[in-house]
Amino acid sequence: MVTRALAVVAVLALATPAHADSPKLEQARKAIDEVRFDDAQRLLVGALADGGNSPAAVREIYKLSASTAVVLGQREVGEQYFRRWLALDAAAALGTDVAPKLREPFEAAQAYIAAHGRLNATATWLSTTELEVAVSEPFAMATSVSIAGGTPVALSTEHRARLPSATSRPVTVVVFDDHANHLIELQTASPDRLGGEVVPGRAPAREDPGPPPAATPARTTDATFLSTSSDAWAVIVDRRPACTTPCSLQLAARQYVGLRNEDQDVLIDVGYLPAGSVVVRGTPKRKGRRALGTLFTVVSAVAIVTGISLTAVGCSQELGGLCLAGLITGPAGGLGLYGSIQLLVSGRPSASVTRGAPEVAASFVGRF
Repeated sequence: MVTRALAVVAVLALATPAHADSPKLEQARKAIDEVRFDDAQRLLVGALADGGNSPAAVREIYKLSASTAVVLGQREVGEQYFRRWLALDAAAALGTDVAPKLREPFEAAQAYIAAHGRLNATATWLSTTELEVAVSEPFAMATSVSIAGGTPVALSTEHRARLPSATSRPVTVVVFDDHANHLIELQTASPDRLGGEVVPGRAPAREDPGPPPAATPARTTDATFLSTSSDAWAVIVDRRPACTTPCSLQLAARQYVGLRNEDQDVLIDVGYLPAGSVVVRGTPKRKGRRALGTLFTVVSAVAIVTGISLTAVGCSQELGGLCLAGLITGPAGGLGLYGSIQLLVSGRPSASVTRGAPEVAASFVGRF
């Protein structure tokens, strides 16, 4: 109980008041306060899925999701959430009194962001009525942009979008994720700020233009992992445990995926997943099928041996009845053996990959 109490203090130390558009964020704070980390994790996922959250709320959701995952022993998932928080918040930092259990994945996430960069957006006036927005980031979180109050426009594969503007005054540009959460908001200059004349293709002067857009990140895979039974599977990404079913991860290109059962005696190589949304279902051993397959294999083998014997004796001695019985029993045993082998094969643990959205909600979400 003392350990749990220390854990909740560590998590609350990371929580700062923030406006949350989803009521589930406030419920998650309460769950953390009451040491109900499993409930808090579920609520944080739900808050993100509700959509429409402000940038401050999104940052807090990722911050609390990271610390909650670490407290629950999901260090890898916690590190992924820390990466997303750092990608959105340049001022993200932990207190000096935070336990090493939380600090280590946070520092690992800092190193990743230092190497890959934060989420950055630049706005360029192409004319008095059109604005181009370019987004660069390490995770492909952003999916669309809009002028505040306007209709979102999907980003192209180059992470760019052109927005029509009905005003020549400065506007606020919002960058959204796939749940319409506000990742960042930036204020543009007036399109006629440069000497009262619009210069097509040139960005307005800004005090802090930020770094130029980075190279477009590789397309990612939004994968949901489920089990077809009550038995859970551990999801292995590049030989490292990532989460336990049911869960969702965003995977980068060329990350190798596997499934390991709870007893750790079965490892299924799923392989590389295609880009886009996919659902991976793990099916454990079907003990009933394997038992029947084993029984029928023995019976079929006996039938084959018996058929061969009857055929050899009956046909060689012109005993019509034995010869006919052998000719029937042998092939019947062969068919039975084939069916038995198929039954044994169908009883092995397996995994299937299908495209599309999951049919049920996952317990937590991460990106790798």
